Amino acid sequence: MEKNTNCSDIYSDLRFLDHLDWDCINTNRHIDPPEEYRRVRHAEVLVPDILPLAQVKGVFVRSRDMVQAVNVLLEESGLAGRIPDALRRIDLYF
Repeated sequence: MEKNTNCSDIYSDLRFLDHLDWDCINTNRHIDPPEEYRRVRHAEVLVPDILPLAQVKGVFVRSRDMVQAVNVLLEESGLAGRIPDALRRIDLYF
């Protein structure tokens, strides 16, 4: 059976951080093929069922509308002031 090389590996421990393609993750330029660049950079972070609020270091979104929407949700859910407000960080999106 052939391995799908266009598939991301899954790691469940911080000790595997050195397995990530940091050159691709940290570059500001697109690499070829573009699909591979997007696949590597779009990897998901899966959060466990329980996450202590102290572990939330930031909430970053792409648009001003989403900043407002997320911050309203934080206020309505009683999380405002307990975790950081959402910030627009378009540099994290492409």
